[in-house]
Amino acid sequence: MSVFLPFNQNVIEHPHPESLWCAFGLTEKPENDWVKSLEIIQPWRADFLTFQQSGFKCLPELPDETKKFSGGLLELNKHKKLNQNRFLALLRVVKAGGTIIVSGDKLSGAQSFLKWVNSIVPVLGKLSKAHGIVFWLTVPEDIQEKELETLQQLPQSFENAFTTQAGMFSNGRIDQGSNMLVKHMERVVFGKTADFGSGWGYLSYEAIKQAKKLTELDLYEADYNSLEAAKTHIGSLHASLPVDYLWQDITSEPINRIYDTILSNPPFHDGRAADVSLGQKFISVAAQRLKPGGCFLMVANRQLPYETTLQKCFRKVLLLEEQNGFKVIEARK
Repeated sequence: MSVFLPFNQNVIEHPHPESLWCAFGLTEKPENDWVKSLEIIQPWRADFLTFQQSGFKCLPELPDETKKFSGGLLELNKHKKLNQNRFLALLRVVKAGGTIIVSGDKLSGAQSFLKWVNSIVPVLGKLSKAHGIVFWLTVPEDIQEKELETLQQLPQSFENAFTTQAGMFSNGRIDQGSNMLVKHMERVVFGKTADFGSGWGYLSYEAIKQAKKLTELDLYEADYNSLEAAKTHIGSLHASLPVDYLWQDITSEPINRIYDTILSNPPFHDGRAADVSLGQKFISVAAQRLKPGGCFLMVANRQLPYETTLQKCFRKVLLLEEQNGFKVIEARK
């Protein structure tokens, strides 16, 4: 469901060329006439690159909530708490009298989100199409910051070591599959190591603590916010070895470095739909970036069909552990 539908149907006037709007969650490229009047906040690397290469001003995070915009756009995703925080951010940065437009479908809980928004600010209009809706409202003059703070979804701290935010993979908990992989690190991990799809840094954090033969560590992650959290978590260890953080989409951006070991709990969805090819791409890229004799140590959901790809890419493939719906695999180049 397009967040631009009210403009396309002339229900809402197109922004004046001199105005500036803020957008969260966009996955579709806007029409070119939005280039000068839209600032897109997009922490997901692949979408960020698409907007940036198309000439739009795109940032991974909102740098300054004191900056004011004429209007705001929000495209909902499946993360309810993240959607709520993004809407509250728009209430803070859009000028009083400005318009906020929200779009979503049943998979993103758009109807219940509309009810939640309407309990805060009256919704003025709505359009429906297929299984999606678009609705809009005007930012009132009397928005109270203290009221917004009570609605904010706060970061979650756990294990006396980690703090994560809404929208991150495994928010507020250690993923069971990653926890299985950790016990094999001390034996397998050595030398210059990469963590493909590092998330908020749990595997890398444990590698530094447990792998005595680890000499260097690079974290690759497509979600900017998760990578920022990883910097904090890894930094708390005060490790003496070199650590680098790369905001990068492994499936589309080239990797130039070569490694002795690569760790991964690869993604199996693109943020919107299941896609086994993502994990398969992680496997093939890992094979290309390992030295001869290097090791790829991965964990995945047991039902995901990665074995054929692993056998094609590696000289030796070993199933180290399989339980609770997960499998840990060691592959040697």
